[in-house]
Amino acid sequence: MLDMGLSPDFALTGNLMWRLYTEHTAGERPIGILQMDEHALAFLLRATGPIEIDGAALTTDNAVEYISRTVYAN
Repeated sequence: MLDMGLSPDFALTGNLMWRLYTEHTAGERPIGILQMDEHALAFLLRATGPIEIDGAALTTDNAVEYISRTVYAN
């Protein structure tokens, strides 16, 4: 799903993500799908605090670096 959000057709992208998620999680349905760029995520993390993704702590200070570089390097 990493590059799925590159299309400006958000309705199509959301539907594709929804289908992929439900197909790969034994029918568990997500509450919704939120799409944002790494800068918006870093800003949001100021309010929510850090989150964990694949064992890495994502914070307002490292979100942009992680999303735009580290995820691809890994």
